[in-house]
Amino acid sequence: MLIYSTYNNHYSEISFEPDAYELRLDLCKDQFLIPEFFYKKNTILTLRDASEGGNYKGCIKKKLNFYLDILKNTSFFVDIEVKYLDNCQEFDSFYDRIIWSQHCNLNVPTTTVPIQKYVYPIDTLLEQCKLSNKYFCLLSSGKTSLISRLLYKHFGSKAVYFGKEGYETAAGQLTDNDVLLYNLKTINKETIIGGILGGEQIINSIGLKFYNNYFKQNNINAVYLPFINPDLNDFISFVKDSGFRFYGFSITMPYKKKLSELLKIDKEIINLWIPSSNEVDCTDETAFIQAFSILDITKDTPIILYGKGAMAQIVKKLLPDNIIYSVARDNIVPDIDKNIPVAVINATPQIDLIPNNLLIHSVIDLPYSNNSTAIIDYCIENNVPHIDGVSFWKIQAEKQLYAFCDNMYTTSGRRGGTIV
Repeated sequence: MLIYSTYNNHYSEISFEPDAYELRLDLCKDQFLIPEFFYKKNTILTLRDASEGGNYKGCIKKKLNFYLDILKNTSFFVDIEVKYLDNCQEFDSFYDRIIWSQHCNLNVPTTTVPIQKYVYPIDTLLEQCKLSNKYFCLLSSGKTSLISRLLYKHFGSKAVYFGKEGYETAAGQLTDNDVLLYNLKTINKETIIGGILGGEQIINSIGLKFYNNYFKQNNINAVYLPFINPDLNDFISFVKDSGFRFYGFSITMPYKKKLSELLKIDKEIINLWIPSSNEVDCTDETAFIQAFSILDITKDTPIILYGKGAMAQIVKKLLPDNIIYSVARDNIVPDIDKNIPVAVINATPQIDLIPNNLLIHSVIDLPYSNNSTAIIDYCIENNVPHIDGVSFWKIQAEKQLYAFCDNMYTTSGRRGGTIV
């Protein structure tokens, strides 16, 4: 169940119909006024106390009396904090329309009330697996926050809350854009899981839209998710022991070496892992080889290489006979014969300058974004052959997509898929 949590006049601003609405009265200007719109919807009313992350600071008796009156005279659900359970004997006949909630700590009371919602700081995926099946809704405010919401059905929760982007009603809440990006309306317990494993930067990965759009367009019951800074040992155990189905993962910084070590695989740098076969690959190598061919970079082409990380190491591995000048981000370039064309490869998050007074053969600029980088702008203005970060990403992504599709069935029962 997708519950749209909203307040004031934002309730009609999303492009699809949710399963239910939560009106956060404590965030509204008038905390006891219910717009007519909600009487026609499946609605939950919430007056969250300040101690539970809300904005209601008024009289508790007034709040409970308001809730009781609502339950008697409407079909609304109400959200009441668990700490008031002992003060609500009058509510007994309405228990099927009360969501008992707690947003503080993992001190779950012993209660048999039918609908329970808990938000706790859960930091491991395995702990999330163990706890979630016990409650109507258990969401994490810890390190597993995003995944606990995106995979709420897999974890056994009956519902997840989301807000209008820019008007979320709680920290870590999904947005309407997340619902669309990850196709949450169609995800079910049978959905095959994969995604990208990396640091905070992966939330902006173009792969999230690329793969999820592909799955949607081709009727594949799969989802591509961002696993941001997980405990790698916990992540591996989660993949192996959760009982969920996984088709594969893209691996990016800072885990290209670390994951290979933990999997005890004889390959120093990886950016693809297929759990079912424990197969790994470095599709970045494929992309570099194709880029070298497109740009006619041969063993005789000198290279100016920015960066010292995994991508820079791949370049050195693939070009063992080339003269390679390693340059730090301070852009101090060693003395080079200015009459010999050099290829520039940027394997850092960003550099802003092309070395002056050099004859540039070609450029590979790995950072990608919706806007061109300063280096790519230079190449366009000066007619320098180049491959930008998006083009490079697409080359390796196509190989990953083939590997992903080869490890799962489409909804039609056909194995594999067409590379786009």
